[in-house]
Amino acid sequence: MQRSPSKRKGPVLIAGVVSDLTEALRKHSSRQGKIASLWERAVGKEKARHSSISTLENGTLTVTVESASFLYEFSLEKETLLKRLRKKFAEEIKDLRFQVGDLTR
Repeated sequence: MQRSPSKRKGPVLIAGVVSDLTEALRKHSSRQGKIASLWERAVGKEKARHSSISTLENGTLTVTVESASFLYEFSLEKETLLKRLRKKFAEEIKDLRFQVGDLTR
């Protein structure tokens, strides 16, 4: 198997790569934590225990819920929840999507 030539101009210091990766992860964790905290305030502690923030991609916040009954309940409250979330993350959160799944935290 022949390798294709690298598109890099020269060697890259591993310390720079690790530093960039660490910074990106820190920013992601911080943002994810802020969204999770806001989610708990938006839905209340009891409902938050039955849901978990999964992803935020292209303006859509995907929330995993533990059962079909919670999926239905959150779906009924979607517009109210969106308004609450947009107060803090207006530029980032455009839509909410709910899915049933495992709530591994």
